[in-house]
Amino acid sequence: MKKFIPWEAELCQKIALTDRQATLQGSVTPVIRNPIFQLPCGKPILGLGDTVILNDPIGGQGANIACQAANFYLEKIKARKNLLFSETWMHETFEIYWKQIAQWAVQWTNLLLKPSENLITLLQAASTQADTANQLANGFNNPAKLLRILAHSKLK
Repeated sequence: MKKFIPWEAELCQKIALTDRQATLQGSVTPVIRNPIFQLPCGKPILGLGDTVILNDPIGGQGANIACQAANFYLEKIKARKNLLFSETWMHETFEIYWKQIAQWAVQWTNLLLKPSENLITLLQAASTQADTANQLANGFNNPAKLLRILAHSKLK
């Protein structure tokens, strides 16, 4: 901590692990599942969050895409009014959500796991440039924007 975040080191001088196993180690295998699940009674339900799209936590996208899916689904449900929520509708709704929102979160997370030269340059710039750091931090809510910034190799 003294080396990487010295302003926090003093605050943490008396910190101790609660037990010898109080550490985090491991990995997450990213997976995208079928968004439709059949209940024992045979009725389909539309999943969201980690039940459908499981990302490595490095990109901070788990809760982000779960909340975005909930909001997206809510808007689609409200637009449906009194029509049935068929399995076909669920698949179509998920596909639109994937194309408009979720795919970008998955791409961003995967890029962080195997960073490109351009991403490394961006992260290095963010460590010394407040504007760049702010753009990066604000972009976590919209990974498509971050990917566009990287694709154009410039910060706005």
